[in-house]
Amino acid sequence: MTILNVVNIKCGGCEASIMAALSKAGLTSITVSSENQQVSFEGDEELAKNVLAETGYSELGSKIVKN
Repeated sequence: MTILNVVNIKCGGCEASIMAALSKAGLTSITVSSENQQVSFEGDEELAKNVLAETGYSELGSKIVKN
């Protein structure tokens, strides 16, 4: 299980968007917490970081930004 600290998770809608994007990318066992600003999952960590950045939820301290 990988856990990432992520910025910009504000509500249940954000949580649902993140879960859908990561699931579509093939990751599994996804949980998202707006309260803790964390995303956990099973799968490729770099893929997850890229998907999160593309959807506007970059990892805390990441230099990857949404285009």
